[in-house]
Amino acid sequence: MITIIILILIVHLIVIIILILIFHLIIIRWLPIWQWRRRNHHLFTVLGDPDHSDSNLRKITSSQEKNISDLHTAIAHIRIPNISFEKGLSISVGHQHLPRREISAQGSVSRRNSTA
Repeated sequence: MITIIILILIVHLIVIIILILIFHLIIIRWLPIWQWRRRNHHLFTVLGDPDHSDSNLRKITSSQEKNISDLHTAIAHIRIPNISFEKGLSISVGHQHLPRREISAQGSVSRRNSTA
């Protein structure tokens, strides 16, 4: 009699643990996706919903097109510094040249203005 009760309790415990694990995995797997979609729902109007291949082509509104254009303009105006090591270290950003530094054999640094 006692062994039957113990077996029933063990089976119930195993079933409860399996149900908790399944429920926990569902929460871990699906809840973050739905929260991300709720926060970033505006992205799906531009990029389309990845779960539905038919809805990947969506109409981009004029304000979104302007934002994309502004982003491309901002990227185009980023200036990458030109660094050269001819006759010392010379750094130029756009048309503006920073002073050239030369390192002598003793390790001291001297500055001179660049004429280039």
